[in-house]
Amino acid sequence: MVRRGDICWLEVEEAGRRPVCVLTRQAALPVLKSVLVAMVTGTVRDIPTEVPLGPVDGMP
Repeated sequence: MVRRGDICWLEVEEAGRRPVCVLTRQAALPVLKSVLVAMVTGTVRDIPTEVPLGPVDGMP
């Protein structure tokens, strides 16, 4: 089962295989059939809300 904050790979029809971050709250995951995710990008914009990810996070 996925956990909130996990980085997973998702096949996106318009974009191909993309990394996503699981956003759904942990307590809701066991009872839901789908979860909310955000696509991850490799584009660095140097903004305060960026979260750098690397190999330890599941990124290539």
